[in-house]
Amino acid sequence: MIDNRVKWNCIKFIESCQNPDGGFGTMPNLHSTMESTRFAVNTLNLLGEEIPNKIQTVEWVTSCQKRDGGFAPEPNSAGDLSSTYYAVRVLTIAGSVAQTETPEVWYTYCGIHCLKLIHF
Repeated sequence: MIDNRVKWNCIKFIESCQNPDGGFGTMPNLHSTMESTRFAVNTLNLLGEEIPNKIQTVEWVTSCQKRDGGFAPEPNSAGDLSSTYYAVRVLTIAGSVAQTETPEVWYTYCGIHCLKLIHF
């Protein structure tokens, strides 16, 4: 069990890393990145806290989506697989992604096999 004072300090620090655009930086006053936003939102979720300014956070994440459906680390940059995972995780925690009851095993297999083919 985490001490309440430590929990409160963690929450306040994470909240101080949120930018007006809705994303989170790694430190206060640093620009928002998908990775930082995912870690902030995930940690708040684990601590039982709501996402502050959730609508702005969801809008920032969706502003990073590319035409191919993937997500970029920040707006106006190229998409990548890890940023797409981080974005989907944030959107899921925010309640903006419908949960499916049955995962698409075939698509998962195809994705993993593609990574094997490119020696990832």
